[in-house]
Amino acid sequence: SELAKIESLTTGRTLREYQAQLGRVPDWFVYHGQLASVSEGSCPPFSDEDHACTVRRQPLGVCALITPWNHPLLIAVKKVAVALATGNSVVVKPPELAPVSVLELGRILKEAGLPDGVYNVVNGFGDVAGSALASHKDISKVDFTGGTSTGKVIAKQMEGVKHYCAELGGNCPVVVFPDADIL
Repeated sequence: SELAKIESLTTGRTLREYQAQLGRVPDWFVYHGQLASVSEGSCPPFSDEDHACTVRRQPLGVCALITPWNHPLLIAVKKVAVALATGNSVVVKPPELAPVSVLELGRILKEAGLPDGVYNVVNGFGDVAGSALASHKDISKVDFTGGTSTGKVIAKQMEGVKHYCAELGGNCPVVVFPDADIL
């Protein structure tokens, strides 16, 4: 697909890897959309007879979704699908070195009928754009994937933000030899 080519060219990872990953992207939207439509008002079993549990979908508002360079579209979709299915608007901050596929996702969502203003993208360096999102008073949730030290900085900048989700990573060394057929 065109998105897999974009991801491969901007991140340096193999085209085959992205073709496998991105082939499942629509499934994230379908799964979370279906889950949201059937969970509202349900009453899952509780551990005893003295309590009841009812599921209510209550949107948080505007969610800032900050994605890493290594899988920009896949990780963005995982965040976006959940946020949209639960009734939120999103501002996605893609990695400054690989923003193209996340921008392209916006075009695809618009063509699919998503209203203007529900999916937004802010490009820029993390210490400027990411910091602005993390500290903005109208952001209800920040969902960050990236390094541990950056995750700690974001947590400190979130004054007034109620929800924070962070997937903090490590390193995965990979050696690519000159004769590797990666395209």
